[in-house]
This record gives sequence, structure tokens and C-alpha cells, in this order.
Amino acid sequence: MAFTLLVCNRGMAQQKDMGFISNLEQMEDSTRVGGIVIRNLFKSQILAHKKKDFDSLMIIEKVYRPHKKLWDECYGMIFGEANASKFKTEKGMVAWNRELYPKNREFFDLQAKKLMDINLDSTLRANLQKFARI
Repeated sequence: MAFTLLVCNRGMAQQKDMGFISNLEQMEDSTRVGGIVIRNLFKSQILAHKKKDFDSLMIIEKVYRPHKKLWDECYGMIFGEANASKFKTEKGMVAWNRELYPKNREFFDLQAKKLMDINLDSTLRANLQKFARI
């Protein structure tokens, strides 16, 4: 009886995860209004862990390269020289993201669900349109 309950609970958790992943996959990669683009990097940072093998190419192409100048020149400086290598190179970005989500999965999933619940894309679009009018 306990074994059946455990299997059912595990199956329900997997279904819940698949619903979350499916919703995340449907989310836009970015929101653009005029010349302003906001990229939903958290989407790729989570989805890179979707399969058994970590998708380092997704991190490079969807997280690092679109914001390379920010990662290299801003975030590296903000987090100090000792941590800059995590942000200034593809290798560092992959290594950092390989560990970041698994260590903080519950927190990141909760934050991502909150963003999806407020319909992040339309919220950003509405605020960016207001900002553009200013």
C-alpha cells in the first residue's frame, strides 16, 4: 500500500513538473517594445536542466551571448574580480548555470511560476509602452 502511494505521489509530482515545464516552454524568450528588448533569461536557465544532460549550448546561445556585453562589462564587475570568471566567459557561464538552478530549484521554480501567473510578457509590454511614451 505504501509503495503504491509513493508511486502515485511521484507520478503526480512528475505531472506537475511537466505542466510547469510546458508552460515555461510556451513563454516568449523576450518581450520587445520599440527599441527595448527584455529577455526572459530565467526561462533558458531552467529549461537547460529539462533533460537528463544539462544543455550548455542553450546557456551560451540564450543566456550568455544575447547579453554578452552586460555579462562581460557589468555583472563581472558587480560581483567582483574573484567571481568575474563566472560571467565573462562561455565556460564560466556554463559552469555557473550548471550548479545555480539545481542548488536553488525550489526558489527559482516558485519565482518563475509567479512571473508566469502575472503574465510577464503582457505586464512588461504594458510598462514598456508607458516608458516609451515618456
